Amino acid sequence: MTLRVDWLEAPPMRAAELVRAHGDDVAWVVDPCRDEWTLGFGAAVDATASATRGLDHLARTVGQTAVDASADAGSAVACGGAVWLGAAPFDPVRASGGVWGVRPAARWVVPEVVFMRRGTHPSRGDASTLCAVAGARDRDDALRRRDAAVARWRRFEPGKYTGPSSLRSECLESRKDFRDRVAAAVRAIAAGQCQKLVLARADRITGEAGFDPARIQERLAKAEPEAVRFSFPLADGTMLGASPERLVRIEGGELSAAAVAGSAARAEDPVQDRERARALVDSKKDQEEHAWVRDHVSDVLAALAPDLDWPEAPGVLSTRTVH
Repeated sequence: MTLRVDWLEAPPMRAAELVRAHGDDVAWVVDPCRDEWTLGFGAAVDATASATRGLDHLARTVGQTAVDASADAGSAVACGGAVWLGAAPFDPVRASGGVWGVRPAARWVVPEVVFMRRGTHPSRGDASTLCAVAGARDRDDALRRRDAAVARWRRFEPGKYTGPSSLRSECLESRKDFRDRVAAAVRAIAAGQCQKLVLARADRITGEAGFDPARIQERLAKAEPEAVRFSFPLADGTMLGASPERLVRIEGGELSAAAVAGSAARAEDPVQDRERARALVDSKKDQEEHAWVRDHVSDVLAALAPDLDWPEAPGVLSTRTVH
């Protein structure tokens, strides 16, 4: 299919206000360290992978979507075609079922309307806000869609938060079951079946009223102001979260990836906190773990970017709670 995408200028906006103005059907990513965010709603193209069709089907849909793109004269960014937003698990076969319920293994969409804030950059100059309209009949139709979205944002008046006043947390796995999984992981590593495993627990948090994804994101922003935050609507809910690491970024022909491994809790005492960070760097276990992640990332990216370069030794990435 061929998709028309019009890139247009947009007035300065705040991502949180846009999210609240356009409701729950909004996908967005915020990178506060780069002063950038991308937000979209609607779906001009919807690509869903299932446990049987897998990510190859999704990749074919993306690859078969030809884009006829145009940009405003003097636009602050060269139009790069369509903007895809979505979510995909590490293992699409096991993503459906269990404690997470039944849902698509992965879903990516080209939103009908995207607003994007681009941070300052040597090749771009000052920060700017852009709008990409996908699937418009012509340029006048694209302008009408942009203006309607902007008008809705300008009319928005924040209301009183009506989320749950109390919460109840329930662990979906017993302590014994989790310990058994840890023991099984240790045996698998000792037997050479794998080199690295990351285990996680699942909790269910319930309240007497519905949850507001925008409100949760605001609290995440306060708790981890430097983390990359994301939110993506699914058929039966919203996937959202925050992470200190960005997997891959491509800009201006340059690809960058983060290889993060090993952690240590922060200490309130500054001297002890520095000692913990130094011990993390000197730890043989954490050095081996980081080297495995670095080598795995570089092996995967070698086919896309043959000229890879990385620091001789790892550094420390610190958040408010951990190094």
